[in-house]
Amino acid sequence: MPMSVSLHSPHCALWTNRSVDVDREQWRILIVDDNVYSAEALSAALESEGFDTRFALSGIDALHSIDSWVPHVVILDITMPEHDGYATARVLRRIARTRDAVIIAFT
Repeated sequence: MPMSVSLHSPHCALWTNRSVDVDREQWRILIVDDNVYSAEALSAALESEGFDTRFALSGIDALHSIDSWVPHVVILDITMPEHDGYATARVLRRIARTRDAVIIAFT
């Protein structure tokens, strides 16, 4: 006798009022990772797909990089020495220019 499976759709709730404009001509993506090889590889892969990317090797370097170039998306390593990803994300949320940037935790 075949088994029947009842699938219920999970309940999703809106937990932020941020929105993302997906119709950008070119997305600017900042990769923040203390592993230079990972940062360079991810940056190169995203550039090959047409994104404008840069990378920083620490949270402090990331904060300095937004002085002249403001990303739409920040891919942020969580486990970095000195200024970890959580601390960097908190600062990015306090800065008006990056307050609405999408932050993706990456570790």
